[in-house]
Amino acid sequence: MYVCICNNLTSKKIEKAVNDGISDTKNIYSYYNCSPKCGKCVSFVNDMLSNKTSFSNSNT
Repeated sequence: MYVCICNNLTSKKIEKAVNDGISDTKNIYSYYNCSPKCGKCVSFVNDMLSNKTSFSNSNT
């Protein structure tokens, strides 16, 4: 699922960054060498990071 259309960030990309140790929204964008443009995705990325345990549960 696309999380950020402006930067072509998908939920899988967010999951990969989290699995690689990224733990905050600013660094998610830095990890992919981009920054929020319209800003509509930021709250969703924040929600994904606060629920990051669901990533590890989905891999089982």
